[in-house]
Amino acid sequence: MGALIQQYQDRFKESQRLFERAKRVAVDGVQAPGKADGPYPIYTAKAQGSHLWDVDGNEYIDYILGLGPMLLGHNHPYITQKLQEQLSTYVLNSTPTALEVRLAERLVEAIPCADTVRFTTSGTEANMLAVRLARSYTGRDILLRVKDDYVGWADALIPGMFVPAHQPGAGRAWGLGGVPEATRGLTKWFDFNDTEGFLRLVDQVGKDRIAGVIMEPAYRASLGPQPGFLETIREVTKDIGALLIFDEVVTGFRLGLQGGQGYFGVIPDLASFGKAISAGLPLGILAGRRDIMGRMATSIPSEERVYQSGTWSGMPLVSAAALAVLDVLGQPDTYPKLHRMGERMRREVQEVVCRHEVPMTAIGLGPVLEIAFTDEPVISPSQNLLKVKPEDIKEMWAALVLDGMLTVSKGYIPALRCFISLAHTEDDMTRFISALDRAIEKVFGR
Repeated sequence: MGALIQQYQDRFKESQRLFERAKRVAVDGVQAPGKADGPYPIYTAKAQGSHLWDVDGNEYIDYILGLGPMLLGHNHPYITQKLQEQLSTYVLNSTPTALEVRLAERLVEAIPCADTVRFTTSGTEANMLAVRLARSYTGRDILLRVKDDYVGWADALIPGMFVPAHQPGAGRAWGLGGVPEATRGLTKWFDFNDTEGFLRLVDQVGKDRIAGVIMEPAYRASLGPQPGFLETIREVTKDIGALLIFDEVVTGFRLGLQGGQGYFGVIPDLASFGKAISAGLPLGILAGRRDIMGRMATSIPSEERVYQSGTWSGMPLVSAAALAVLDVLGQPDTYPKLHRMGERMRREVQEVVCRHEVPMTAIGLGPVLEIAFTDEPVISPSQNLLKVKPEDIKEMWAALVLDGMLTVSKGYIPALRCFISLAHTEDDMTRFISALDRAIEKVFGR
């Protein structure tokens, strides 16, 4: 065990006690795999703005932000005000509200592909609906997806996921338990930024069998598309009568109000969005063309109709939060500020790693930073990106935590991941760069 991991265990005694309790009542001691990090997770006591405090009384600058959705920071005063106003009225009913109408109108106005929208409670649900609509609309079954690009945990979405190179069991398929063999065979995958590989897959599968392609327009908002990659997929899907579905849970409302489709200028047929628009409250959105979304209409014969429902769809509390978030995101300086902060972080991280001459590279788009453990240009998650020992990544993460910086160490490429919010300050970023400098010195000795 490394010295930094030992220090971690020595400092977070109350988190360790809670984890021991949790293991008795929850699988692996957590309610979602993303909440597990380090020898055991750090348990949160409170959060405000860009800062978070744990149950042991330690304070951090939070670059995890709920795995990304807290784009405005924690407890933004305007969002809190709107939530309190709605809480004083009511939380949930089975009747529609004016809030959901206003939210749908604003989303249709903002999102290029949106003629109509349907609300769900998660990005996974929105993608499940997108796949079902694609199959209904085209009358075909095969789904193409980007390898290792997380688009949800449903049966149709999990095939094509593999254990990352920096984790035990690297290269093995994961998450297929309980997924029928017949279902697994309906999903095929290709590498991000591999245009030729995509074209070969289309030929192998058969153009008249493909219902749609589901993918992020930028891989985890960390790797952008190479010139022509998205454009080719858009052109091919149109030519063969398949649908293009963008998963914009990460890119949506982070790269701009129009999401990745506006940022890159490639418009899909359907697009899913998630809780970044609702300040972390449970929300999924599917937006798309009216003729496709219309497959859910009651005017469609019952045996052909695509059915989706949910008591929480359009929940007034969530709608109030999303409308408030849109108000903030729509202010003139919001996106320029987010992009300036992201560019500064990537530039200064790169300066630090170059000075230390360690195999690390700063990548990312907008307010997303990923520190990849390679010194080669990062184009695809399928290239060899592990140029350090896997334990070095854990040590780097622990060194940053012990220095008051929370980052994400779990991911599909060997990297440390940082989300930046409107609440982060110039001082927050300066402190992160200094902490990174010290962490590299401790782990790599240079």
